[in-house]
Amino acid sequence: MYPILPVLVALLASLYAAYSDLKRGIIPNRLTFPLIGLGILLDAIFSYNMGDPLFFAFALIFTGMIFMICYIF
Repeated sequence: MYPILPVLVALLASLYAAYSDLKRGIIPNRLTFPLIGLGILLDAIFSYNMGDPLFFAFALIFTGMIFMICYIF
């Protein structure tokens, strides 16, 4: 069974980000940075439940790479 919490959080955050972007032309950092932290926390919990610490290491590496690429843009 796929956990519904990450999907629900991502959906609500995306809706708020789209609304904010359309209304003000910017997505606030007070939304993006906590969501990055929440994503890392959920990856850590998922990795712990799977018993695979390598999954969490890859998740951190990919999160950092995506952040750097998106920050440039």
